Amino acid sequence: MKLFFCIWSPDMATFLQSFQAAGILDQDGNPVGQYAGSIELSTSWNGIVTKQTGVDANGNPIIETVPGWHCNVRVSGAIAEQFTAGLPQEGTIWERTRAAQAFALTLQPADPVTGFPAGMRNAQGVRFADPSEFSSPSNVWV
Repeated sequence: MKLFFCIWSPDMATFLQSFQAAGILDQDGNPVGQYAGSIELSTSWNGIVTKQTGVDANGNPIIETVPGWHCNVRVSGAIAEQFTAGLPQEGTIWERTRAAQAFALTLQPADPVTGFPAGMRNAQGVRFADPSEFSSPSNVWV
């Protein structure tokens, strides 16, 4: 079983600090303890997302950078099993897992500026979304 989360953070440092405070990553950004071998971060695209916002007078696309830093997280193994044990596996990632409770996440509305969908957020302002809530060419795992 694999669980997927999409993440938006004001910047990479805030993301790292929040995952370090939760005991997920060490100071170098590597998974630690029970998370070692069970969590993967997809940041090969450097956490920068762009979107087409229109076309110019010559028909060329207008591309803008989406504010913030983005990352995709994949959770597997014992952690995924622990987060889903005894729960029905239908619905959103929040209905299928205990992630919100485990990390004291609170509801977060959609952000019209970044286009990041409604989901959850941690105390440091890092937002988490179910990847089924939007389409992203960067949300591809190999």
